[in-house]
Amino acid sequence: MQNENKSCPLTHVSSCLKENVNHIENSFGNSGDIIIKELLWMQKWPSALFYIDGLVNTQLLHDSVLRSLMRVNEHHVPEGTEPFDYLKDQVLSW
Repeated sequence: MQNENKSCPLTHVSSCLKENVNHIENSFGNSGDIIIKELLWMQKWPSALFYIDGLVNTQLLHDSVLRSLMRVNEHHVPEGTEPFDYLKDQVLSW
């Protein structure tokens, strides 16, 4: 698939969270509609949640997603498990 939007070139996701956050901010012109919540998941892994203000039910987001992410004592990621896989399969699945 060819990128037709020359102002926002296709790039790969970086292993550096801050680079990804900066890319999203710059891609959207530092719009106030793009909300970025940075957090330290389980007091170990730097994480970020991106959403567009006005298109997301923020109460549901806070009550379901963020509350689930912040329950540190309820999560134990087994040794050798990728944090993203655990997050996707165990924390955010309904």
